[in-house]
Amino acid sequence: MEYTWIEVSADQIAKNVARIRGKLPLGVSILAVVKANAYGLGAVAVAQILETAGIDWFGVASTAEGIELREAGIKRPILVQSEPVDGDLMPWISHRLTPTVYSIPFARSLAALHHPLSVHIKVDTGMNRLGVRWDEWTMFWAEIQTFTSLHVKGIYTHYANSDMPADPVSALQRSRFSKIVENLMSDGYELPWVHAANSGGVDHVSLAGQTLVRVGKSLYIDAVSIKSRVVLIKAIKAGEPISYSGRFITPRDTHVAVIGTGYSDGLPTQLAHPAVLINGTRFPVVGTVCMDMVMADLGPNADVQVGDEVVFVGRSGDQQITMDDWCRVTQKNPREVTCNMGARCRSVFLADCPAQG
Repeated sequence: MEYTWIEVSADQIAKNVARIRGKLPLGVSILAVVKANAYGLGAVAVAQILETAGIDWFGVASTAEGIELREAGIKRPILVQSEPVDGDLMPWISHRLTPTVYSIPFARSLAALHHPLSVHIKVDTGMNRLGVRWDEWTMFWAEIQTFTSLHVKGIYTHYANSDMPADPVSALQRSRFSKIVENLMSDGYELPWVHAANSGGVDHVSLAGQTLVRVGKSLYIDAVSIKSRVVLIKAIKAGEPISYSGRFITPRDTHVAVIGTGYSDGLPTQLAHPAVLINGTRFPVVGTVCMDMVMADLGPNADVQVGDEVVFVGRSGDQQITMDDWCRVTQKNPREVTCNMGARCRSVFLADCPAQG
C-alpha cells in the first residue's frame, strides 16, 4: 500500500506562470523546464498544465524526455538542453525536437542527417559545465557555419549564481554572453531566441536583449504538498528509546505515531528537529528515520487516529509547513526534495486546492 503522496495544485502552477509573465518585458517568452520528470512531479501531467497555461517552450535534459512529451501530445517547441552521447538521431526529426549544440562532433552528426534542423547553441560563460567555452567561440562559430543544414535559431548560456542579487560572477557571465550576441547581430545574423535567465535570473539579472527565459523551480512555488498517513499509534513509557540507535529517549509517558514514510520515499535521514502536521496540530518527528517509516511524538493527550493525514509540506487546519521551511530543516533544495520523493511517491494533481503562502 502506498502511504505517501505528493499533491500538485494545477491552479497554483497556472498562477505562477501568470506571475512570471507579469515580470517579463513585452515580447519575452517562457520556457518551462520539466526535466527529471518535472522535478519528480510527473512531466506529462505538468507539461499539460503548463501548455494550457500558455507556456511557449519546454526544456528537457534528454532526447527520451522530449519523446515522452511528444508522444503524450505536447505541441509546443521542446528544447533538449544537452547533447546525447550516442544513440539514434532520427527522433530529433520525427519528434520535432530542438537540439542544443556545443560540440563540433555532434553538429557534424546532425548535419549528416541531411535534413534542415533548427538548433540552439549553448555557450559556457563561466559555469564550466555544458556549452562551448566563451573564449573558444570564434573558432567554433566559424565551423558551425559550414553545416548548411543546421539553422541556428537560438543561443543561450546559464548563470551559476543567479539567485544572488548583484552577483559579480553573473555580471561577468552576462558581459561575455552579450558580447557574443552583439557581434552576431552586428554581422547581420538574426537570432529569434536569446536566453540566459533561469528562475533566479528573472529576478536578479538584467533581461536586456533576451527573448526567452528558462524557468523551473519558480513554476512550482506553493504548488506542492507532501503527505502521508498514520499507520500505527503506540503508548510509550517515559525513558524508552525510539527507533534505531535509541537517539531519542521519551522524556515522559507519551503516544508515538508511526508514519508510513521513510528514506526509501526520499525522506532525508539528516533531519534536524523537523515537525509534521496532523489534524491542524504540529508534532515533532523523533528518532532515526527508517526505510519506510518515521515516528512523531504526539504527547499524552493528542486526538490522532490510525489513517489520519500527515502533512510534511502543506497546510493542515490553520497550520502550515512551507517547502522553504522543510528545506531549511532538511538542508535540501526544493528540486532535490521533489526529485527524491517523486521517485517512489505518486503525484495527485488537483484542479483546485488551497495555495500555500
